[in-house]
Amino acid sequence: MILLRPKRLPPFFGGFAGFACWPFLVVRADVTDLESLLLHERVHMREQARWLVLPWLALYLLSRRFRLGAELRAYGAQVRAGQITPERAAEALTRYRLGLDREAAMQALNRYLSIG
Repeated sequence: MILLRPKRLPPFFGGFAGFACWPFLVVRADVTDLESLLLHERVHMREQARWLVLPWLALYLLSRRFRLGAELRAYGAQVRAGQITPERAAEALTRYRLGLDREAAMQALNRYLSIG
């Protein structure tokens, strides 16, 4: 993993704190909860290594269902590690253009956590 810490990310990242594109992990320099974000992005990096980067990125960008699964796995890892609350994870899921409100995001997260 190669960690990059720019002062800000390009506008098309929509205000997110970081992103993974194996082997690079780009995290805004002002992020203070680095451990939690690293756990989240490492989940994505493992998936990218397994799927290969370009197919994973294409599916992530083009498929809401794939993106939801990827984010549920990443936020689920954070919740299980006790780094964020399920409520915070559900709130974050509403920012991924998945068509989820907070209640639907919480239901999806709870389903994932009870299965996984």
